[in-house]
Amino acid sequence: MRDLDDLLADPGFAGDVSDGLGAPDFQPVRAAGVRRARRRRALAAGATALAVGAVVGGVWLGTSSGDDPAAPAGTPGETPSELAPTPDRTEQPDQGRGELLSPMAPEPAWLEGDRAYLYGFALDPAGNSTASLWVCQRECDGQRTVLVVATGARRSVFPVKRGRVVATEEGRFVVEPFGVARWPRLFDVDGEVAIAVEDGESPLRAGEALVSTAGSGLRYLGLFGVDGSEATMHAASVPATIGLRSYQADGLDLTLESERGFWISDDGGASGTLVEVDRDELHAWLVPSAEPGTRVVLLGSDGASLFPVQRVVRLLPDGTSLDREVQLDSPYVLAPMVRADGKLVLVTTGPDVGDGLRVVVGEPGGVDLREIAPIGFEDAVDMRGTISTPDGPMLVADTADRDRVLVSADGEVWKSVRTR
Repeated sequence: MRDLDDLLADPGFAGDVSDGLGAPDFQPVRAAGVRRARRRRALAAGATALAVGAVVGGVWLGTSSGDDPAAPAGTPGETPSELAPTPDRTEQPDQGRGELLSPMAPEPAWLEGDRAYLYGFALDPAGNSTASLWVCQRECDGQRTVLVVATGARRSVFPVKRGRVVATEEGRFVVEPFGVARWPRLFDVDGEVAIAVEDGESPLRAGEALVSTAGSGLRYLGLFGVDGSEATMHAASVPATIGLRSYQADGLDLTLESERGFWISDDGGASGTLVEVDRDELHAWLVPSAEPGTRVVLLGSDGASLFPVQRVVRLLPDGTSLDREVQLDSPYVLAPMVRADGKLVLVTTGPDVGDGLRVVVGEPGGVDLREIAPIGFEDAVDMRGTISTPDGPMLVADTADRDRVLVSADGEVWKSVRTR
């Protein structure tokens, strides 16, 4: 295995998407609420680029020498486990990585109180360990962004760049910084953990988190599978495809959105099937799923900072799909998921400031969607979104208390979790 820094000599681990494109969360934003608007404006540059293309761990943008030039953009190759060859080049990406970080002492004074706002959040399924990314809003002194990792009564704070926070095994968390050629970093409550990188590429493995690093002026965007407990990382091998727009990864179940349709795999990308869907130029939202094999896509029109859902599509293993138009009283989706029993859960709101949050549950094909009265949801003031955990997705709601959020694995029962 190689240390992560050695990757910088390997041109296969960087890519060309657009200048400054990182990997922000693919979450539509809600217009109502000053706190949410302020938080999302910080992601505006990345979110704009993401509307045209976001990527899953292991995908490389580009065309291999074996691609069919007559094939439509987004067509997977016949051998999806093979990546396109690395082009010759002399440019190397900026390292974007320093020494392994130890906890800060003392912690920034702005971290406590209302000077800090919650930018990203992750937790293990049991809630024993959490990681939260905080950004200073005013009266900042020195470091403006920090990661707080908490396990039980222990808490550690690290100076980091803004990015996406993803939970892995053993109370460890990946920070995937936004920006060009900034490598993923692994943390636990004791400090930053050195990542060893395996040679070559391979399909994703059970228990791995999917992360990426962006490039500028290079051919590929490199994406990886990270084993948090072993502190290892490898390039993940899934189709070299053109026009990839977004992704969803639930364990070994992958769903890749291309210009033609959706490529699905249940073995981490070693093989897969293309499902062609007529989207009528609607935007797609790939729904995180806790039930293996159940894949749902929401299709909606451009609602500026909102996502009004119009159709629910279920992708089937045989390459077909079930498509249903839906009409909801509160049609603007803030967070979706498929829970462990296969039911589709949507947290929605209306178009006006002050419209409340509603939780809708139904079949994954969009049938029999009905509003429920969730338990413990009374303190929710806004939705943070859907996050990934080693045991599947969880819904996260903001409260008026910045020190806690509400989380749920089914949309029906919500519990309070501290954020710092």
